Order: sequence, then structure tokens, then C-alpha cells
Amino acid sequence: MPSGTASSTAIRRVLALQRSRAAQSPYTWARVFRVMPDGSRYSIWRPPFVQPYLRDIYRAFEDAPRGFRLVVQKAAQLGITELLINLAFWFLQNKGENVLYMLPNFSQLADFAHARLDGAIEASPALRAAFTAVDNVGLKIGWGRSLYLRGSNSKEKLLEISVGLLVRDEYDRMDPAGAAQAESRLAASRWSWTVDVSNPTGPGLGINALWLRGSQGVWELPCPRGHWHEPVWPDSVGDGRLVCPQCGRPVEKAAGRWRFLNPDAPYPSFRLSQLVSPSRPLPEIEQEWEAAQGNPTRLQLFYNFVLGLPFELEAELLTPAVLEAARGQHPARPQGPVFLGVDPGGTWHWYVMMDQEGRVVFAGKTKSFEGIAELFARFDVKFAICELRPETRLAKALAMRFPKLVGLFEYRSAASETGLQTKRLEGDVVLYKMNRTELLDEALAPIRRGEPVLPGDAPPELLQHLQALVRKRDVRRGQEVYVYEASGPDHLAHALAFAHLARKVAERPVALVGPVTRPRVSPWRL
Repeated sequence: MPSGTASSTAIRRVLALQRSRAAQSPYTWARVFRVMPDGSRYSIWRPPFVQPYLRDIYRAFEDAPRGFRLVVQKAAQLGITELLINLAFWFLQNKGENVLYMLPNFSQLADFAHARLDGAIEASPALRAAFTAVDNVGLKIGWGRSLYLRGSNSKEKLLEISVGLLVRDEYDRMDPAGAAQAESRLAASRWSWTVDVSNPTGPGLGINALWLRGSQGVWELPCPRGHWHEPVWPDSVGDGRLVCPQCGRPVEKAAGRWRFLNPDAPYPSFRLSQLVSPSRPLPEIEQEWEAAQGNPTRLQLFYNFVLGLPFELEAELLTPAVLEAARGQHPARPQGPVFLGVDPGGTWHWYVMMDQEGRVVFAGKTKSFEGIAELFARFDVKFAICELRPETRLAKALAMRFPKLVGLFEYRSAASETGLQTKRLEGDVVLYKMNRTELLDEALAPIRRGEPVLPGDAPPELLQHLQALVRKRDVRRGQEVYVYEASGPDHLAHALAFAHLARKVAERPVALVGPVTRPRVSPWRL
């Protein structure tokens, strides 16, 4: 036999063997068929993105029985989403049933479908040949089977579909009714597999509850002296490196093993932290930790998204001792440009002024709309935020009277919505929206850290209003949220938050905020 023929036969045998193994293993399948955007084959061993912790998660699906379940409680940036995509493709081809991939909201599906799924299909010749329809955001057809994409908040779109694999990505942020309804789509399946993955929220809730009921896998690393440990914050970090908490010696992320705290559980569950991520430098994590101090919202995000751990903060209030520690020596009188926050209510208007260093320099109230308007003539107000409700008409009148100098504000309605949102109203008037807990946490963080941001002669009413706010944990529709409850009047506390937001907005390069000609109004007497 000619040597060329023998060589071709050997190659065909190797390829046949690879394809046979690919049918049994989602990881081997991905190695054979997935091509990444840079042209390389998918691998969990390709530097610099070495992800050994994924190996056994992939293996868990090999020879898995009907009704199989797997749970991952995770931090961000650990390669789990890529694993889920590979699993979905592999299942379509080798298990011969449809797949339902769920995200919390339908609005998230377009970005996910185009950036992750369509991109994966386009980069891989084998996938391009297998998929006959990819234009529909909510439906991809490959190997003659359907990959459905649904949001948990669109329960009507879950009707009349039948699947063999259910993937619920970001389980803790899903609508509980929609997430539960999706399980009924597995009833007629030969396989009936469920995979739940999420950043955690609170202890004993959502993905953490599922992890606790599972095998409770933790990823351990070895040190040069043979100690095995799960990296923990902050004991496993030293001088910007991962170290053994027992002996202090540096450890490498490229090796490790899973240890299961509850090995006799009915299904496997895994827990992962960014401390083992190949793409997250430890100095960045340390900086994020420092930035979270005094800000419960950021602290929760650090635990949930960086450490992959649930977070719970006991009921917290600003005690007299905390407020006393935040008093400085600066006078409670404006000197130079200030930022104004206004919390209108009934016939009373409460306001707080903040200087460019973020220090409170004035707090008070007035009975009239003109009293607020006169502040702009008396003081050098650089920018102001006024709450839109309950005095909607007067708030809009203030914004129209001082164009580009006043922004209106409304707390975002959903507790799960984060970040600052803007919307143009009439003319140059802009409406700003932000989560209530997030804004108050951000504004009160300097006080919690003991920074001297309150004046030494702060009005007693300001201190009373700050003490009235109590930060508490609440569970709504099966999801954990943190809310501020008021034990008494808290208008000046909200006005302080609005002044903080005014300062934050004015410091950004926003075209709608800029110098204006100040109108002449009558002098204002305190």
C-alpha cells in the first residue's frame, strides 16, 4: 500500500475516533467542532485562559441519566457561559432533542443571541453547515432541532414548546413563576436535563439554596508544601498573588481538584470564585474591594460577582457615633460652586448643598417654590437635582426656569434595576433614574467610611433624618433585595443623595449640563 494511502487512512481513523468520542463528551465535541473568533480550536487548556476547573463539570454530562441536574454557583468571567453554549450545541446534535436556554429578561436575548450564539455559529464551519435558521432571535434551528431562547418574564412564550435540556442562566435574577413554568417543558423528554447557573444573591436563596442541596463542590488548589485549600478572601491573597493561607507560599491556578462537601447529594453542584479566574488579575480584585468599603451595594456586588458567594448585611442604620465620626471642621455655609439636591414634599421643600469635594455645606428647608428658586441667585449652584414627585408641576417648573441647570429625578421602580438611566423630557430638561438602594448606598458611603463630609455644626434636623434611614434585607417574589425603610422623616437624607447625584452628573462630560446665564431674582433671607 502506498505510504500516502496509509497516511490518509490513519488520519480518517483518528477523525472517526474523535467524532465518536465527541458524541459522548461535550468537551471533546467542542474541541472537534468549535472554532473561536481568533481561529483557534476551543480549549480549556489554552494559555492564558487555562480553566482546569471546567474539566469535571464537562465530564458530569457524560453518561448522565434521565432527569439529570447540575448546578453552578459562580462569580463572573469564569468561562461558564461558553460551557453552556457548547453543551446546548452538543445536546442538539447528540441527544436529538430541543434545548431551552433562558435568561432573566427577553430584552437580554438579542445581545446574547447575536454576540454569543450567532458569533459561535459563524466562526465554526461545522456549525454553519448544521444550522439552517439563525435570523430569529428567539429560535435557532440546527441538526433539525430547535434551540429556543426565552426570557423568564415572558411566560406566554414558554407555551407549546417541548425540550430535553433546560438551561437557566442567571437563575437568581429570573422571574420565579417563569423559571418554574419552564420545568414543565421537560415533561415529554427522554432526557429531561436541567442546568442552573447564576451569581448568588443572599444565603439560602436561589442558586445558593440549590448548591446547598447538591454535592457542594469547592475548587481546591495545592501549595508547594502539599496543602490543599479553596481560595478564600482575603486570606488567600498576598502582595497581589494567590498564596496558601496556611504557609503563605504562592500557589498556581493551573492545577486543582474538586472536593465535595456533600458527596451523597442527589445531583452535582459546584462553586467558583474569580480568585481562580485566569483573566482577572488579583490587584484589580483588591482595588474593587477597597472601592466597596462603606458602600453596601458595591460590597454585595463584590461578594456575588467576584467571590461567587451569597451576601447578607444585618439591618444597618447610621448611628450617632457613625455620624459624629463623619463630622469635619468645614463650615455649614457655601463657599464657591455647590451642587443642590431638592426633595419636595407637600408645601415643604428640603434641600442640601454639597461642595466640589463632596462635603455637605448647607442643609435646610423653605415653605415656598420661590424659596428654592432664590437659592440659584444667592449661591453659585453649578447643578441641581430635584425629585420629580410628588410635586411634579413645581419640579418641572423649576427645571424649565433654570434650563441646563436643574435635572429631575425619579427612583427606578424595580429593585433589581441598577445603574443611572437618563431620559430627555421637554426642551433641555433631563430625567434621571436610579435604584433607590443603590443611590443611597453610594451617597452615604463616605459617611459610613468616616470621611469628614458633614459639617461640624451640622443642623440637628439633618442628623435626625440620616438616622431615620434603616437598611434592611427583604425578599420579594422569591428574590433577595435590600431596601431602606424610614423610622421617621428622612427628607434631608434623600436631598443629600440628590446633591451627590448632581455632583456626579455635573462632573461627567454631559452636553446637557453646562454654564448658563443666571436670572435675576429677589434676595433670599434665611
